[in-house]
Amino acid sequence: MAMLWLTVVGSILSNLLFILGLCFFAAGQPNLNLNGEASFQESVTNVSTTLLMLSVSAILIPGSFHWVLKSNASFTAEQLLAKDLSLSRGVAVVLILLYLASLVFQFRSHKHMFESAPAEPSMNPRPRASSKFVPAARTPDDGMGYSLEWMTSPDAESKPRVHDEPISTVIKSSQPQTGDDAHFRKSAGARAHRHDVERQPTIQTGHGRVDVKQIPNVSVPTAPLEVAVAVLVIVTGIVANNVRFLINSMNGLTDLTSGHMQHSWVALILLPIAGNVVDHVMTITHTFKDDLDLAIALAFGASIQMALGVIPFLVLVAWAAGKPLTLLWDPFQGIVLLLTTLNVSWVVSDGKANWLEGLILMALYVLVAVAFWWYPDSILPVANCT
Repeated sequence: MAMLWLTVVGSILSNLLFILGLCFFAAGQPNLNLNGEASFQESVTNVSTTLLMLSVSAILIPGSFHWVLKSNASFTAEQLLAKDLSLSRGVAVVLILLYLASLVFQFRSHKHMFESAPAEPSMNPRPRASSKFVPAARTPDDGMGYSLEWMTSPDAESKPRVHDEPISTVIKSSQPQTGDDAHFRKSAGARAHRHDVERQPTIQTGHGRVDVKQIPNVSVPTAPLEVAVAVLVIVTGIVANNVRFLINSMNGLTDLTSGHMQHSWVALILLPIAGNVVDHVMTITHTFKDDLDLAIALAFGASIQMALGVIPFLVLVAWAAGKPLTLLWDPFQGIVLLLTTLNVSWVVSDGKANWLEGLILMALYVLVAVAFWWYPDSILPVANCT
């Protein structure tokens, strides 16, 4: 079980240090941001860092409790294990309830806080051309007093024209109309309106770019709930078997390096990166797509899911199965996890990202990897599962 906890810790570290550091480093590049700095929603990161700090504190409490009681010779090993189990299961229940409350907070009561908003300053501040109609100057021989011109303007998005309004009502003549002029105006307005609808420029809103053209009666195919649950169960079983095979192959990998590569290093560094490579690529891709808020949400969300969801869930599952799984972690792992949470909290506290802050997070991840390269497996705690 020590390898299991190492893999969970490694997943948290890779998301908070390596992936978040890469996102910050990419967001601060001059080719993406002229100011070399990108902004993100500070309120969301404050909530996420608070949840992480609370979860890390809760995870470290059973270990501190164990070492204090262990120094008291009046407790036998059985009594000490019983107290550790009681405290670990109580902490697991509290963390699960807190995780459920955070989901309600994110998706129900305060979902507006987690909606994507444009960063300030923009990572791509160049003005975008937008189409709009401008009445042209009248010439003596035009006979109608108006013409249609397509022009591009940098500030067109700030004053978008309503596209469901016919162009014949937008363009105004400077002279009284004749019967022929009015008929031609109506025909020209209808043709130009159809042409305008086909082009359909976008409007910048508070939640990103929205296409003005709305397509009604769009049906999204959905699978029945029974099918979705069945697929989830099957995929979970397949993934569980793959993880078991992967962990069993660690012995062969360490043998190839003549014992220089410790099992703890493989579980903490290699397995989390290899197992979450798709999520990591997706997170970094959102950064290059000028969506740093979503990239940060993915990195923090995966870490919170591990700390508040997976860790206590494993304890409760072991409790239901009659297995004495506790939250006793190696003290060095706890210190590394606490330092990681503190550093990430300081980096995201100002609501801005630059390449140096990303480099700092990645440097801390390298330091952790170097430390665990020399960390012997023999001193890993065995009290996690007896």
